[in-house]
Parts: sequence; structure tokens; C-alpha cells
Amino acid sequence: MLKQLKDVPGDVQVEAVFSERGNEACEHLDAVRAAPKVLADGRAGEIVSFSLEQAFPMGGRRWGTAASFITSVTSSTDTFYGTVVQQLQEWAPTAPKQNEQPRADTADTEAEFPREFLFEPAPPSFA
Repeated sequence: MLKQLKDVPGDVQVEAVFSERGNEACEHLDAVRAAPKVLADGRAGEIVSFSLEQAFPMGGRRWGTAASFITSVTSSTDTFYGTVVQQLQEWAPTAPKQNEQPRADTADTEAEFPREFLFEPAPPSFA
């Protein structure tokens, strides 16, 4: 996950929820980048989910209108989506590695199988 969040601001908070009930950890992304195990230190169980959070200023008393609050919410949502969420991709396991087997030469193939078992394309017929 940290590789996907390399361009995300460090003030984003990462909250991890563990399989042990009531066992959670929350740290700023800067702290997690510096010490990736900071979320798991001293915690029992495996991480079952995580959330990303970022604080934004939302409207002000001096603005005094609902429109200014709504504008700040939509702006914050767009900013968070563009800088954090859009960077994330669903986890996919790595593809299994293919075992390298030596290629069989045609001479070896002919030695192993009688000639009548080898496939040879028939010539085209124009009847």
C-alpha cells in the first residue's frame, strides 16, 4: 500500500483494524513511511482493514452561508479523491513463476516417438 501512496501528503492518517476485537492503530502517513511496522508493533492479530483520513478546513463562521460550507465539502472531497483514492488499486497476487524446462529438439522427439506418431501436415487437396 505504501508504494501506491508515495505521492500522497504526509498528513493523511492511516487507521488499521486488526483481527483482535478492539485492536486498532492510527498514525500519520509520514510516520508509517519512516517506520512501516509502527502500525503493527505490539498488536495481536492480522490487519483486516484500513482506512485513510485527511482533515480539511470546512467553512467558517465568517462566511455565514450554507453555500460556502457546501463548497468547502465538495472541494475537500474532490481533493482527497484526486490525491489519495485515485492512486489506489485493488490488491492482486503476483503471477506464479513458470518453471523453465529445456526445449526438446526435433531430433530428440523423433528418437522418442516412432515416425508414424509425429504430426505432419497433409498437403492441400484441390479436388
